[in-house]
Amino acid sequence: MTTAVPVPAIDHHALLVLLLQLVLLLLLAVCLGQLAARFRMPAIVGELLAGVLVGPSVLGHLMPGLAGRLLPEQPAQMHLLDAVGQLDVLLLVGPRHGVITAAQAHLSGRWTNGPTLKGRPGR
Repeated sequence: MTTAVPVPAIDHHALLVLLLQLVLLLLLAVCLGQLAARFRMPAIVGELLAGVLVGPSVLGHLMPGLAGRLLPEQPAQMHLLDAVGQLDVLLLVGPRHGVITAAQAHLSGRWTNGPTLKGRPGR
């Protein structure tokens, strides 16, 4: 039997960099999303453009010093931002695809195992 090892605390500097990354990405995504909506494009176009602009493909070539501070190549720092992104995707996509609704229906006893016909549960 192995003993559980406690998870090490997040370094203060790593947490500060993570918060700066999130604030910058979210603010830029909202601004560019609204700008895209003004041009009658889906907001996701501007939001994706924000990720490209802040990422190493544009910011890394134009301002490598700022990119090195904002996006350090330390694996632990990249894993923190990656984990936040994965959690965000799960929270945004899950309810849209009925994950929460299906779980609630199953727990309430309204879950059916067959197709429905005209709004009636399958038999």
